[in-house]
Amino acid sequence: CNTKLEAFFPFPCEVPAADAMASLLTAWFSVYIIFFLLAPSLLLFAEIWTQRSLGAAVYRLVSQLFSCSFLLFIFQAKIIGFYIMAEIRQGGAGYVATGRGLPTERRDFVGTPSSDFFGLSLYVRRLDLHRLKASTELYACAMKAVSSAVVAASGSTSLKVEDVTSSIQEAGKIVVEVVLKPKTTGTTAIKAKLGSEALGSEVGKHLSRVQGIEEVCTGDVMFVGILDEARSCWRIDSNAVGGLYLDYTKHTYYDAMNLLLFTILLLSAGAYSEVQSDKGRHGLIFTFIVLGLVIFSWLYAPFMFNPYQFSASYLMDDLKAWYGFFFTDGSKNWIVWYEKNVIKPRRGLRKSVFDFGLIFMFFAVTAWVSQLSARHPVYA
Repeated sequence: CNTKLEAFFPFPCEVPAADAMASLLTAWFSVYIIFFLLAPSLLLFAEIWTQRSLGAAVYRLVSQLFSCSFLLFIFQAKIIGFYIMAEIRQGGAGYVATGRGLPTERRDFVGTPSSDFFGLSLYVRRLDLHRLKASTELYACAMKAVSSAVVAASGSTSLKVEDVTSSIQEAGKIVVEVVLKPKTTGTTAIKAKLGSEALGSEVGKHLSRVQGIEEVCTGDVMFVGILDEARSCWRIDSNAVGGLYLDYTKHTYYDAMNLLLFTILLLSAGAYSEVQSDKGRHGLIFTFIVLGLVIFSWLYAPFMFNPYQFSASYLMDDLKAWYGFFFTDGSKNWIVWYEKNVIKPRRGLRKSVFDFGLIFMFFAVTAWVSQLSARHPVYA
């Protein structure tokens, strides 16, 4: 504390710095934070009170509080602030589709994991599988035709006939096993096509070309294909990268983790324990409540308001996709995504080096130099 400039300080030099900061933060973050949490709902409260009744308005307000809607308001404010600052610093504003209805499906975390195996069942009508299996040559040709039909239905150029194994294991059903080669791309699209109704018609088309197949048919043959199993591996489908984490990483997650780490650093450095006055300690409680709400909202708000995100059956698939996105192929998928979405090439006026960050640093350095210049005569 500079005693010669004591008139410029709101506290005497005898007051510890920790108490001075605690008093300042208490003035900013106090019990009035409850008002700011309720403020976004006050207009709706007044509207329902006017149109219906006070009881209905109170019920709606309480239900919003218990559903943690204020976390969404905090998250929304962060998103708005991000795009305002991005427009000031870089330009290139664009529309972001967010949807207007309730979530009806689960969104992946970072993407869909690749698959290395598919198990299919083809249910057959009006085809005598016992007679087909009894004829060795006809059986081999028919199973090869089924494998060719599966390859054609998949729409993949990397899938070959030798990767597909077809066999008759029980009456009325043909079992097909598809083993994909490592690093096969587009497995999500392959899975969707093999699980569609088009597979049955493709199998019927290929089998009709087999010479002598009419001898084991008892009428118009019908096939129904069902995808029984799709085994995922510890890789991510590069054609299906995208999820709830990637949607908001640069908007909130990076800043939330920075805020969390700095808060932990402050606590470990004695930001709370070194405050001597009880008033300052009690006041800091509201400060850390606000920090906790902000950090939690920035990290978890997108997941909280979609209950499908907490389905335990998808946990392992999300973990496999996460590992494949960040750690396989030298983190290629993450690098491509980061360069495309975070490091965007500027164009037009945005190529100017004089963005908001440079202007802010210029004023900060100017203020710092002016303070040093003002204090120099005092010490001189």
